[in-house]
Amino acid sequence: MILLRPSKKSVKSILILFVLWFIPWVFLLYTGILVYFPYHKDGKSRFIRITGPVASWFGGDWASWKQIPNACKRSLVIAEDDQFYHHHGISIESIKESIEVNWRYKRILQGGSTITQQLVKNAFLSRDKSYIRKIREIIGALLADLTMSKDFQILWYLNIVEYGPKVYGIKAAARYYYHKDVRYLRTKECVALITVLPSPIRLGNSIKRGSYSERFLRRYNRILPYF
Repeated sequence: MILLRPSKKSVKSILILFVLWFIPWVFLLYTGILVYFPYHKDGKSRFIRITGPVASWFGGDWASWKQIPNACKRSLVIAEDDQFYHHHGISIESIKESIEVNWRYKRILQGGSTITQQLVKNAFLSRDKSYIRKIREIIGALLADLTMSKDFQILWYLNIVEYGPKVYGIKAAARYYYHKDVRYLRTKECVALITVLPSPIRLGNSIKRGSYSERFLRRYNRILPYF
């Protein structure tokens, strides 16, 4: 039996593919460690200090953990991932359920994403729906959960997600919708801000108009009874 040795070209191609796949996750791990450093007195993490001009262009400063009302943090967990403090970045049950739904309909309808997965997606990945991106999201979530505390994941999430048209971060959202500092948000206002997250443009219009869509009210009324 003659064993064929892989050509130098094929070995080189494999190495290139491995590097292209591996480097983004090294970057993610490094960034996770970087942003976990203690905050400065002004409340900005090193990550935000490094990306300050970009963060400012998107509409907001970094809100510290103490500045964000507990109602906003609790609302996020209630609405998006009620097992957040009990898993390691991913939910096996949710992934199984999403696979079953997507297999049944032969397309990606359900993501089964935890807060950690959503954080990775918003911070590092594109928004296209593909199985490759989902795999990267899962790997990234596992790494993120290893490098960040749960509370810091909540903090980072609330500071980078979109709440309306070019409104990024809960500090900017508090000003945009309620014309106040994030520290003074009331419970119902926190619930409303978390309510808009799945579709910030459409659902955010409900707050702006003061006329609430059925979809907004359904999600809002699911969160509010927990307070």
